[in-house]
Amino acid sequence: RSYERVIADGTRITGATVHFVRTEMDAGPIIAQAAVPVLADDDARTLAARVLQAEHELYPLALARVARGKVEVVDERVVHHGDGTQPAERALYSPPRS
Repeated sequence: RSYERVIADGTRITGATVHFVRTEMDAGPIIAQAAVPVLADDDARTLAARVLQAEHELYPLALARVARGKVEVVDERVVHHGDGTQPAERALYSPPRS
């Protein structure tokens, strides 16, 4: 029920995070994130669909960066190498999509 809670709380931005796995839940160093706006007419279904679309774009981006050696973990933080520029589109990505 996370999307219902996001809407009920009046949150304006939600999204997705890809991180390295650690023992604790959601505790690993962050590889990439996508910010997705919460629109005034959203319900849980429409918001979930937009976040899922961002996830479908984000996961391959994160995995490709890891596979190409563009990220490294230093002191439990991800350091990015060779980032591109941030395109203007429906979601913001960190690191920028290149």
